[in-house]
Amino acid sequence: MNNNKKRVWIINQYALPKGTAGITRHGDFAHALNKLGYEVTVFASSFDNFQRKEVVSKKNIEYSNHDGVNFVWIKTPSYQGNDSKRIKNMVTFFSKILFTLGSGREGKPDIIIGSSPHLLSGLAGSLLSTRFRVPFLLELRDVWPEDLIELGALRENSLSHKILNGIANHLYHRADHILSVPPKLHTWLANKGIPLDKITPLPNGVFANEKAALEMPESLKEIFDSEADKFKLLYMGAHGVANKLTNIVDTAAYIREHRPEQFKKLAFFLVGGGQEKEKVITKAKELKLNNIHFHDPVSKAAVNAAMQNSDALLVHLAAAETFSQFGRSPNKLYDYLKAGKPVLFSTLDTETVVDKAKAGYTFVPESPKDFANVIDRLMNLNPEQYKQLGLNGQEAVKRHYDLDYLSQRLANVIEASLSRKLGKQSANPSNHQGSKNLSHG
Repeated sequence: MNNNKKRVWIINQYALPKGTAGITRHGDFAHALNKLGYEVTVFASSFDNFQRKEVVSKKNIEYSNHDGVNFVWIKTPSYQGNDSKRIKNMVTFFSKILFTLGSGREGKPDIIIGSSPHLLSGLAGSLLSTRFRVPFLLELRDVWPEDLIELGALRENSLSHKILNGIANHLYHRADHILSVPPKLHTWLANKGIPLDKITPLPNGVFANEKAALEMPESLKEIFDSEADKFKLLYMGAHGVANKLTNIVDTAAYIREHRPEQFKKLAFFLVGGGQEKEKVITKAKELKLNNIHFHDPVSKAAVNAAMQNSDALLVHLAAAETFSQFGRSPNKLYDYLKAGKPVLFSTLDTETVVDKAKAGYTFVPESPKDFANVIDRLMNLNPEQYKQLGLNGQEAVKRHYDLDYLSQRLANVIEASLSRKLGKQSANPSNHQGSKNLSHG
């Protein structure tokens, strides 16, 4: 180990290593930062949020290394729904992180990144940065409590709302710098009084120049082969309240009733896990929609293979006003664009990455008729028009969403934050260099 490397701690309860099944944003960025010369450690829960099961170890703490990136897995209680058990899981992660890292047993970092969605990961990062007197970067992937209220998971002006709102506002002002994932979040934060030069938009992305491994498990290959002659629509990712995947089932039923000939040509594949999955499966069975297939989460290599065997790729969100207010930058979207296949995106937002790249079509969330219309539009393109949508997506990835580029941008924020901290400690005004050009660079 090179002791001269700057040590970066990333705290996100749901983080996963590069190449695994699920949200690998933090593992991807950690991998790229490692290549840039940083020593990165990611702290996460060993209980998988999507699969709802323990996947790493039954020990209280477990260590692993993935291509030079250290992962520290913290054991937390199990849960199945969005209830008190899940809250206990979050609080346990928060308290164990504070105890484990605050004791100094994992050494001392040079900088800490605390990442949402749940705010306790950010709060842990903030408290630990005070403990070690190092800069704290707040990463906002979702916007709590606003998203929770919009999705009906939290009552406005309740005690829980007030507590979460207090934590959020504290973190916005306490952070040395904010990394915003939703595309329009920096504007919203600026309207709340956060200086723009304190915010850097940092969307999700993919490694544009990395060759995609293709390896489909037999169980997934079998269902694709069963629909070999059909137009295949693939959804990959979380099956949660925010995704409203019952709309896919409703859309299939709508097409069967109103466009029976088109229905015979279609097949839907939903790959992933989450608390709403059984509900979606049950509805598809009740409606006897045998052309909707489900599969558990798969590795990145299997994701790539599934995308290449599909005709359209779905980003599916509920009809939440905050999703359009802040915009959304789903992990899977950039995998889709890189795959070179048209993307269909359910959103109220009129300024999505898909629109700007001309890489597919958007449709109104929770509207089977509108979803059916964009499927019909896509199926009736000529081959050149269809191909161009995929090429446009690949070009957008190369220009704007390459993780090597985005990771250099993150490294710039890290270095600027370290420089400011050093300047404050030495009380030397010449070292007080902000990152004014980082917010939109």
